[in-house]
Amino acid sequence: MKTKFIKTICLLIMGLSFISTVHAYDEEEEGRVRARIIETAMPAELEKELEEQYFAESTWAPGEEEEKLTESTCYCHFDYTIRVLETMGYQGSSFNLDDGSEWLSKPNHGFKVQHWPDQTSLRSQGIPASKLYITLDNSWFYDRDYMFLLVNAETNESVPVKMTRAAYPDQQFLIAKIHHAAGKIQILDYHGNHLIMNVYGRDKNIYSHWIEGQRIVVGRNNCWNYFSSPYLLINIDSGFTHVKASL
Repeated sequence: MKTKFIKTICLLIMGLSFISTVHAYDEEEEGRVRARIIETAMPAELEKELEEQYFAESTWAPGEEEEKLTESTCYCHFDYTIRVLETMGYQGSSFNLDDGSEWLSKPNHGFKVQHWPDQTSLRSQGIPASKLYITLDNSWFYDRDYMFLLVNAETNESVPVKMTRAAYPDQQFLIAKIHHAAGKIQILDYHGNHLIMNVYGRDKNIYSHWIEGQRIVVGRNNCWNYFSSPYLLINIDSGFTHVKASL
């Protein structure tokens, strides 16, 4: 923007010398030499260049990257963070979700949530199973091996977990495209939709080594900036590195 402004100023200064064609003639009047402006005109080339610059700055058109993002964006109404508890291991030692993923609870913590109803045991009773989502464990003394929490969306109860098996291939989220300059990640969901996620600014360096085709877990952000970036993108093919994002 500064470069364009300076360029415009320079063009105007250059044009000042041509704006008026001044013809001076000697006319003896009380000992003075009078000058008369007999023609005013702006050079055609300068006028054309200024006009082109004006329309270039005032009329926005999407660039190549923005064009790709606009064409691929699909607004969906699914809550991608919610999963259903399919089965639970003995005393809450493990959790199998409806997407096929398996999570192992931290030792001596699973028993706290062993009362969660699962889909398999309640299928014949018509009772809805627990709805869960993944988020970060922000406690002071969290275990790096169990850095995520499996949270009951209805009761807000949680247990530290780690993934031991990824979701089924037909239930996975994949990175379709990464736009580092725009701070966006294009994700292909299991419905065939392309989601454009805006990565939180301070997390851009974290996903600099992510590549297309890697698998993503979509969770919820429980940090202080969850209003602007409510989603948590966890890359299970890149050491479970994660970034905060928004749709």
